[in-house]
Amino acid sequence: PGKETTYFGQKTLTAVRKYQAVQGFVPANVVGVKTRAALNKYLGVTPATPPASQTPAKTTTPPATPKPVKTITAPTPAPAPAITPNNQRAMVQTLDNILKALQGSGNK
Repeated sequence: PGKETTYFGQKTLTAVRKYQAVQGFVPANVVGVKTRAALNKYLGVTPATPPASQTPAKTTTPPATPKPVKTITAPTPAPAPAITPNNQRAMVQTLDNILKALQGSGNK
């Protein structure tokens, strides 16, 4: 007495479960309707009627720990062939041929 808080921790949960067992209720993780009614009767409290839209708080389960993601690495591409004077001349000739073809077709 005198050190009450609104924190519902492990000690409170243990006490609620013990109280529920003594009352003949199935011990649960919440103060349900039967437990609340028994506590109110014991304390001599007449609870106010909650609005119809009010629902009791639900306990939530923490989200599961995500599974590790498998890392996939792309293969290293082969290095580009080295430019030699011979293949450079061939590339320039190919580009010249493409340009001439485009100019001859009216595309510029």
